[in-house]
Amino acid sequence: NVKNNTPESKNEKIKDIEAKVVEKDDLIKTLESTIAKLNGTVVYQDKLKSSLDKVVASLKHAENVIEAKDKEITAKNAEIDEQVKKENKSKAIIKELEQKLSDTSNELNK
Repeated sequence: NVKNNTPESKNEKIKDIEAKVVEKDDLIKTLESTIAKLNGTVVYQDKLKSSLDKVVASLKHAENVIEAKDKEITAKNAEIDEQVKKENKSKAIIKELEQKLSDTSNELNK
């Protein structure tokens, strides 16, 4: 036990304690650095989420615009179909009248 109280053993204990303090300081610095990186990651993730939310909102808006245009096109197509039906009906009537005219002309020429 006397050996443990010698100046050399006390110096060794002090050096061990100093080494442990340096180790703990290094560990604290590493933990602080890790926490800072994690905080930076959280900030980055928040910014990324905000950007993604904006993209989703833009896509939803684009989807709404496309749906409105699609309805507009469908309505125009229905109008065109109706117009085509009317034109076909008119052509049929014209052919029928031309045939009657031709028949009448033929009757008169006899």
